[in-house]
Amino acid sequence: MIISITLHEFGHAFMITYSGAFVIRFDIGFNLFLPCARTVYIGNRNIKLKRDKILITMYGIVVNLFLAFISIAFFKICFSKYLLFSVFFNYLLAIFNMIIFSSKFNILSKFVET
Repeated sequence: MIISITLHEFGHAFMITYSGAFVIRFDIGFNLFLPCARTVYIGNRNIKLKRDKILITMYGIVVNLFLAFISIAFFKICFSKYLLFSVFFNYLLAIFNMIIFSSKFNILSKFVET
């Protein structure tokens, strides 16, 4: 679990540095008894394109989907309950972050009538 969350945050950090900003630190804590993490960075003015902001948000999801895919591949080789847990955890983390992503950038707003 800790490895998945850390790699998820490194995905964000990679795109932040690629976009021209600087990563200061990773914060890990609890929000309503759920573990949460975030990447703190400076230089938000350097990230001018909305595409870069979307990619920064999406790279954490991409990392989780990649980890789930790798876990499935290893699960087919050696059946382990830990690998099965890794598959489900990474998929759930990706889905949870997609929900946050869609609400942050109003992606689903054009499909919902108000």
